[in-house]
Amino acid sequence: MLKKNSSSKEGFTLIEVMIAVVIISTVIMALLEMFANNIHIFSTLTKKTQINQYSSFFISNPDVGLEDEDALTLYDLIDDFDIEDDLRREL
Repeated sequence: MLKKNSSSKEGFTLIEVMIAVVIISTVIMALLEMFANNIHIFSTLTKKTQINQYSSFFISNPDVGLEDEDALTLYDLIDDFDIEDDLRREL
């Protein structure tokens, strides 16, 4: 017959509880950081999507004239400005 030691207690020690709290806190902090990064990426993506929609509207709108053959080219836009020839070639 096995005899139980009367001094042994069933349960967790303070060190085990503290280690568990540290591990759980680390996991929660990592999840919060991932959540914050996702919010930042989503808001940036939303702004870029809006800019693309506005640009597409102006490019495809016949009233603006950017899709017409008679529309201004980039060279026509910079022709009046006095800029260096190298920069003009790049544009």
